Amino acid sequence: MAYKLEWLDNDQTVLHLVMEGEMTWEEFYEAMRELKNWVTSVDHPVSTITDVGNAKPMSLSNVLKLKPAFADKAENTRLSVVVGLPAFQQTMVNLFTNLYKQLAGEVPIVFVKTMEEAQALAAREIAK
Repeated sequence: MAYKLEWLDNDQTVLHLVMEGEMTWEEFYEAMRELKNWVTSVDHPVSTITDVGNAKPMSLSNVLKLKPAFADKAENTRLSVVVGLPAFQQTMVNLFTNLYKQLAGEVPIVFVKTMEEAQALAAREIAK
């Protein structure tokens, strides 16, 4: 498996997805479905942190490949933080979310360089 999920706190308000190595689009979609299942398993707001710092970059030359990953977001997702995504891929994700606002939903996506930044943002969002 090219990914793993874990709650970062006992209250299950911050969900951490780690992607490592090489990942196919199908594995990426599977990880997004599993992330949604975990988020919807609780009845309170959740911030997600997706760490791709040790993952081999996937080609985002076709931004529409992101569509299945955004097609079915959990309603109780408050914030999505992405750690370690290269600048070009950040641009492609931002382009997609701007083009498909209805599909991507109103969940803000924030890009950071470190897990420490991600955890601070996620905690701040949940505390609101």
